[in-house]
Amino acid sequence: MRQTKIVQQTRADFFLTPRNANARDAPLQLEDSAARALTELSASGDVVVMERGECSAFGGGGGTLTPELPEKGLRRSARFSQSAGSLSLEVLGETGRGCPQPAESGASSATPPRRPGKEVLLNGPAGKGTRSDPQCVSPESSGGKKGQRKTKGRKKKADPCRSRKWQDSWAASFPWAEKHREEGEFVVAVKCVVCTRIEGRLRTLCCKRDNCNKHAGWYKATEDMAEQGVKCGEYWRDKNNRHYKNEKLFAALTKATVLEQLNTPVEMNWSKKKCQFVVVLNMLLAGRPMTDYPSYRDVLSYLDCPLVPFKHWSVSSGWGIAECLHEVVQSRVKSCLAECEYFSMTCDEVTTVDNQTWISVHVYVVKDFVRLPLLLTLEKVSGGTGSDNLTKVLLHALANLGGLSPDHIKKKLICFGADGAAVFQGVRGGVTVQLQREFAPFLLAVHCSNHKTNLAMQMLSKTPLVHRLECLLSALHSYFSKSPKKSMEFTKLAEIMETKGLKILKHCKTRWVGMLAPLKRVLSEYHLLIVKLAQDYNGHPPSRPLYHLMCDVETLLSMACILPLFEAVQSLMKFGQSRDVALCDFVAAVKKCQIVLGLLYVTPETRYVGDEFSLFTGIATVSSQSVLLRWMPDLSAEESVEHLCFQSSKVSTNMFATATNPSTGESQYVTETLLGETVAKVQSACTDIADALIAELDTRFPANHVMDSLGIVFPQYWLQENVDSSFSAHLSILKDFFGTPKPCVNVEGDGDWVTQLLSSADLDSQMAMFKMAMKSNSKGVLTPPFTVNPMTKLWQILGSNALLVHAFPEYFKVARMAMTIVLGSVEDERAFSTVGFIKGKLRNKLGEHLPLCVQMFTQKFYTLKNFPYTKAVQAWRANKHRYCMNLQ
Repeated sequence: MRQTKIVQQTRADFFLTPRNANARDAPLQLEDSAARALTELSASGDVVVMERGECSAFGGGGGTLTPELPEKGLRRSARFSQSAGSLSLEVLGETGRGCPQPAESGASSATPPRRPGKEVLLNGPAGKGTRSDPQCVSPESSGGKKGQRKTKGRKKKADPCRSRKWQDSWAASFPWAEKHREEGEFVVAVKCVVCTRIEGRLRTLCCKRDNCNKHAGWYKATEDMAEQGVKCGEYWRDKNNRHYKNEKLFAALTKATVLEQLNTPVEMNWSKKKCQFVVVLNMLLAGRPMTDYPSYRDVLSYLDCPLVPFKHWSVSSGWGIAECLHEVVQSRVKSCLAECEYFSMTCDEVTTVDNQTWISVHVYVVKDFVRLPLLLTLEKVSGGTGSDNLTKVLLHALANLGGLSPDHIKKKLICFGADGAAVFQGVRGGVTVQLQREFAPFLLAVHCSNHKTNLAMQMLSKTPLVHRLECLLSALHSYFSKSPKKSMEFTKLAEIMETKGLKILKHCKTRWVGMLAPLKRVLSEYHLLIVKLAQDYNGHPPSRPLYHLMCDVETLLSMACILPLFEAVQSLMKFGQSRDVALCDFVAAVKKCQIVLGLLYVTPETRYVGDEFSLFTGIATVSSQSVLLRWMPDLSAEESVEHLCFQSSKVSTNMFATATNPSTGESQYVTETLLGETVAKVQSACTDIADALIAELDTRFPANHVMDSLGIVFPQYWLQENVDSSFSAHLSILKDFFGTPKPCVNVEGDGDWVTQLLSSADLDSQMAMFKMAMKSNSKGVLTPPFTVNPMTKLWQILGSNALLVHAFPEYFKVARMAMTIVLGSVEDERAFSTVGFIKGKLRNKLGEHLPLCVQMFTQKFYTLKNFPYTKAVQAWRANKHRYCMNLQ
């Protein structure tokens, strides 16, 4: 380390020029502008510490201290400090090599005048001498007097990797170079900060002395160059070099004070920190475990990313960054709830295997007539699962996480959806009743439509045909899932028979229409299953009842006949799970499903003849390509009789199909007559099942007068007949429910009145204009293509006309109400499915940060491109445990 005084010069290029880099006590020359800046810094009483990555210099053989350079990285080269009212400069690290020691006492130290127009360096390229500075000569010319015998001794072995090691002396020779990528003790690449800044792209080169010299435009003359005044062996600089031109452009950039330059690295470090925020956000959006976070540093370093910080790459640091990202998303949820006119809420609770209760709460807002689902909270319930405690949990989430006051809840909450559990939908003390009575008098209770449809399907389990199929599916899954040997044999047999050999699925009764997927799988592998059971018949007794059940042709016909019914209901439930489906749309879908079931199974002219029954028809006529059947003559019978048989060359014996004789009730081989009777029996049973399902859907979805009245803002409503007569009745229902004040009374009987949400007088005065607009635009939005919901499309068109917005604003409120109402707690079911994905076998201990991971995975506000990283970085910076000097 050396300490020198600052010497002022007359030039104003802002240079820091070491005259003799190898002299430890040689003074450094600093120009007037730099001295003035340091004087200002001294007057402020600040002590500025510049370390590697914080100061760099350019221009000639010295360095130009510029404000733009710290944006790309500064170099540890010097330290400025204040003591006793004077400024001093401490040069850190080793100094340049290749230059001789200062001259002996009495020798002239004056520097000869430079030739005008010639490019020279005070220090020389890479520490080597030039002709323009007699004090810095080349190593070849500094060996002493000519002919003098050199000192004998063993020659020191040179380090073969020295040229790849970064030398601290290079900081003076190549001030534009910055370490970019290291591998152990070696520097693989350096970055030219000047070219990177001027050209706008990353410019790196191999860390070697010769490469740096050539990049800067310095070359060693191989012969005398009279025109340039350079002799053989001396270094000269090419003025047409690209780096040389970039240095001139860089020096012409606007200068700043030293204090401003020293503040720039902090801003640069925040831009580096953004790299880590992007990595963590990408992991959260993809649902990746946080244990992958530290490995991204090596990946980014290998790809030569310019902004890769050195610190905060641990798992705990990753969770700290994730919490800051989560705060930004939660603030966006609060802003959406504050800006919306109305909102709905749904919730669902589950009990885990460790007997803990978790609840998921979603809120729904309408923005530009598009409903947006927002996950408000996913938390563990403490204090019991009663309706009183769950109500407190919901209100606490709305107040703390949603930022809503009790007055906002009274006027904005208009719908609450949940499943049919008594704790939610109880008539006396359920959560819905408590919310309506004490906190939101205009709230509409919604029993989840998909849950109700699934309950209607579960009613079919009481019928003998469906119950028999459920037992078969469960037994087949249990037979293969509990024995790896059978599964392996099943796979090998599939390869021999050239079939897929797909795994037999489990019939899960809690899953919506959970019987459909296992039923399709068994039908696709029916022939393979019956062959495998026939092979295990003698060696494995548990396979015998399954074999007899599979050989029963009534079972096969029942599976093929009931399949279209399950597919029709599945289509209804998938439609109900759509995020943009509206109430009126689902009511029409239920009616459409009932009509389809009637055409498939009930109406005599159309039942069992469509393409949906192609498999059933193929089995009934013994012409199916998936289930191979044929008629086999019975040679032992006196008369010519043929029996139905399953074809297979992998079983030595014939696999005859069986059926129950209606007259005797005994099982026997299937003849042509018995097959016809069995087909008629199965068709009759399926018709009864379809009739029962249609009636159950009518029972599960009764008419709701308020919700039916909200249909006046849907385009489908205005295509009906006699719409003018029904409109008045529906409008009066809306005025009675939303147009009159309602009481809000707590358990003690205290409370107040909540003002009406709609004005009855305004609805009557704006009715004529509203009816005219709906009749004119409803038909147009119901024509293909349906890129968005027709309801959304219609009101976006009406909302784009300022005249119509001012003509009937009260009906715009009704439209927002109708769009806000949800069909059930589908989003909460999705949230719990996400929990199963996030908390898998690799992250089974994830507990504290589980809600964070689920909300970041399900949020639809931001992507990697539009996320407000500045807010997240500010939240991270506001933490008391973070320090600016520890950013990298």
